[in-house]
Amino acid sequence: MAQWPTVTVPSSDAADEPAPRQRRPTIRHRPRGYGLVLVTILAAILIASIGQSGPLTQAVSLILISTALVLALRTAEIPRRSLRRSVVLVAVALAIGLLSSIPAVTFVPASLVLVIGAALIAATSYVLAERLVRNPEVTRHTIIGALCVYLLMGLFFSFVYSASALMTGIPFFNSLTEASSSDYLYFSFITLATVGYGDLTARTNLGRMLSATEGLTGQLYLVTVVALLVSNYNRRGGQNGQE
Repeated sequence: MAQWPTVTVPSSDAADEPAPRQRRPTIRHRPRGYGLVLVTILAAILIASIGQSGPLTQAVSLILISTALVLALRTAEIPRRSLRRSVVLVAVALAIGLLSSIPAVTFVPASLVLVIGAALIAATSYVLAERLVRNPEVTRHTIIGALCVYLLMGLFFSFVYSASALMTGIPFFNSLTEASSSDYLYFSFITLATVGYGDLTARTNLGRMLSATEGLTGQLYLVTVVALLVSNYNRRGGQNGQE
């Protein structure tokens, strides 16, 4: 007796099962938000350049620096829990700094607002630099972020110069007995750019050492980080043009 071939019919359950979903490749987001950070930094520089070394100027500058740090943290795309903790720490540092900027408050050193400001600037620079290193693609946003770090260097050393004068009780400059925030900012940026006009010079050994450190830091940053970013950006534009 002949046997008919067995035909296997797929069950309806197997036919109804959805096809396995393919895993989408992870897409790296380009850094965003550097424009807002740059605007905030420029505002802090503007306030320091037109104001005197008074409580109001220090308070406004500290608020702008804290805002720049929060914006930089958001740009870095850190986890929300870490972002909340960082914002709380920034708020605490801001409150202490604002408290020390009030002349009536004598139990907090007046130089503490400058120290906190320098620390917040350093933290902002670190967050931006770390984000730039993690992003391999060089775009205009990356170049803006590198510019932010360079401006923060000049702002950082201006705070350090002013804080050193307050803590030591010795005028920082040879030609000035009382320097304003604009004087510190001007001296910081001409030192960072190694212009060396000579109208303002550091008086103490500490001031000279800090000035030399800033000059070397600015030159190393320009000839390494900025030059590398610009060359990679031009190379990327040439490759896109050939394609």
